[in-house]
Amino acid sequence: MKIDFKNRLAEPPDRSKGAIARIYFYMSKMYHLKLSKKQKKLFSIWNKKFEVNTWECKRDELIFKIQGNHNPYVNQPCKKILK
Repeated sequence: MKIDFKNRLAEPPDRSKGAIARIYFYMSKMYHLKLSKKQKKLFSIWNKKFEVNTWECKRDELIFKIQGNHNPYVNQPCKKILK
């Protein structure tokens, strides 16, 4: 995690950006979490640049077993990955 106190900025590591974006999109859709235009743009970039990986697919399956629903922003790409 990069933190710039002077400029009041924080940036997660690249390995986390895609997952963070997809979690925020899910929370926005399911729980009506409001995202600003700036956030939507940033998360869209992260979602495309940092694609769903095998670990994220496994995590989604584990959550599904407990919660009973998938994150569609993760589950759809996983169908291609786990073929």
